[in-house]
Amino acid sequence: MRCSALVLATLLLGCRMSELDAPIGIVMRDLSDQDAENLVESARCWNLELGTQFVVGPDEQQVEAFYDKFTCSHGAAAQVQAGWPMRIAICPQEYWVTDQEPFRVLSHELGHVANIIGHPDNSLAVMRSGGYPFTPMFTEVDRQMFADANPGFAGVDRCDGVVRRAVRPGTNATIGHCVCDREEPLDLDQSISIVLGGYPETYVSRFQAALDCTNLRYGTQLVLDDSASTPQRAYVRPPGTDSCDGARKRLQEHGTVYVCSPASNGSTLFPYVAIGEVLGIWLSGNWITDDPELAKLGRAPIGCTDIVRDEVTGVCMCQQ
Repeated sequence: MRCSALVLATLLLGCRMSELDAPIGIVMRDLSDQDAENLVESARCWNLELGTQFVVGPDEQQVEAFYDKFTCSHGAAAQVQAGWPMRIAICPQEYWVTDQEPFRVLSHELGHVANIIGHPDNSLAVMRSGGYPFTPMFTEVDRQMFADANPGFAGVDRCDGVVRRAVRPGTNATIGHCVCDREEPLDLDQSISIVLGGYPETYVSRFQAALDCTNLRYGTQLVLDDSASTPQRAYVRPPGTDSCDGARKRLQEHGTVYVCSPASNGSTLFPYVAIGEVLGIWLSGNWITDDPELAKLGRAPIGCTDIVRDEVTGVCMCQQ
């Protein structure tokens, strides 16, 4: 992940590789599906944070991405080569000397395509090694290096809260991802599909019972489902899996929510913690008789107001 000598010479002579006020087309040359998707995700993150216009496919400006064993001889996972078209030369992963994520490598190289030279001391910067899941994707030093390399560039449709989430859902931890973290109310009158991952089967059954109880009480439509047709979705994972590193965390981008919620402690009340985090509030086992958190969502009990719950199974029944 370093500039080639040709890139440095071109930039130091005052000839920028890219004009960021116009689209830059990314052309894949025989990349694997995994690397191609990681490059697309990396470009999306730059567009979100800095307002660049990376697009997929040929354009007036373009950068070609291809495999290049000669790049491996420099000890680099990838490097940018100036010229027309610009090129991202990628060392095939079987020759990488360290355990790196393609998403991090390619995110870094796109910074050089965007005229950034050099590497900061901050190891968490995209232009170094990159940060941790559920933390800001770009650091202040990344933004400053970008501004210095592209004076006067304002960008379009920028997001103030791009957060790194190391894995795109459904890709078996192979495709990186970032999220424009926007706290927007979910529509509780519409279905919300919840996709669990990494939990034991006993927790899944208790979670289903908790969903049924919540729906019975509030008239919500929370479903345990991975249907791609549902516009509102929540991905719930325990620490130690996917992008969860041990802490309780929540990200939201439009109708998609990502939650890190601790695994069950054996209580049938515990799934309510995760359900509350999906909704952006703090729920506990007292939700049946005390609803201060649901009031924050403007959601009064509109279903059954007299519920009995089996403390062993977690299943609810309405007494009305």
